[in-house]
Amino acid sequence: MVSVDCTGATTVAVLRHEDGRVEPLLFDASPHLPSGVFRNRHRLIAGRRGLDAAAAFPDQYVPVPARLLTASGGPASDNGQVEDCLAASLRVVAGQAATTAGQRVTEAVIVVPPGWGPQRRTRMRVAAERAGIHPHPPGRCRDRTADTQRRRPIPVQARPGPRVPPV
Repeated sequence: MVSVDCTGATTVAVLRHEDGRVEPLLFDASPHLPSGVFRNRHRLIAGRRGLDAAAAFPDQYVPVPARLLTASGGPASDNGQVEDCLAASLRVVAGQAATTAGQRVTEAVIVVPPGWGPQRRTRMRVAAERAGIHPHPPGRCRDRTADTQRRRPIPVQARPGPRVPPV
């Protein structure tokens, strides 16, 4: 299983092996994958390759696709283009996870900012599914990505937030 945070300028991911070992995924020897996506009429190019393609056509580069998801969930008229951009980055993560694990990795916990409401979480879940990744509830993955990144995994079903003890 992999935990992924792709909501900032870079994407980070942690792989949990079947034997319980946890390791960060490396993209070109770095734990940080550019989240941006180069898009034109013909294709989407994510990660370092997308950043390189943007040098020639910067107006076709989306540096942080997750920012296209507004508080209301994003523009309803984008025909799924936001999810496609997010899915392009998640496919790079899934590919690197498969290379690192030695087998296809399809289960994930997708980490999002705590303030994201149900519409943005749903659109991120759709993006993960388009990338061939099946998001799971937070309890399925026990690494500390969510704690260290101050993000929260996407819950499969709505549930109340954590209780804060009185001071």
